[in-house]
Amino acid sequence: MNGKTNSPTGPTVAAAPAIKPPADLGILGGMGPQATHYLTNELLTAIEARHRPQRDQDYPSIMVRYACHIPDRTAALLTDRGPLVKAIVREAQVLVELGCQQILMPCITAHALLDSELAGFPFIDIRKVVANHVANSWAHATVG
Repeated sequence: MNGKTNSPTGPTVAAAPAIKPPADLGILGGMGPQATHYLTNELLTAIEARHRPQRDQDYPSIMVRYACHIPDRTAALLTDRGPLVKAIVREAQVLVELGCQQILMPCITAHALLDSELAGFPFIDIRKVVANHVANSWAHATVG
C-alpha cells in the first residue's frame, strides 16, 4: 500500500497525522521586540547556569512569537482595551494550540490584563513572581 488513493479527479495522497510539537513554554513577544530578545537570551542563560545542558535536546522547547502587530498597550489601557485584548487573545491561543503549557510575556504593561480579560490563559504573572521573590529574599523587611 503506497498511501495513495484514486479519486475522480486523480490520485490523492493520504494526509499525514497531525503532529503537535511539544512546547514547554511559550513567549508572547513583539511588544517591544528587543525586550523579547533580551528575555529569551536571559532565559537561555539561566537554563544553562542551572541545568548545564550538554546538547540541544537538553533544553526545553520554547515557542517564541514576535507579535509586533499588537496595538500600543498604554494607549489601549487608557482608551479602548478591545483591540488589544483581541490581539493578545489570538496570539495566546496560537501558543496554547502549539502545546505551550505556560506563557511568558515580556511586556509588563500588558500584565494589567491578566486579572481580567486574559485570566483564562496560562500566563506566568511576573508581578506575582517578583512579589514572591521579594517576600522570600527579604522576609523581615518592611515597606513604607
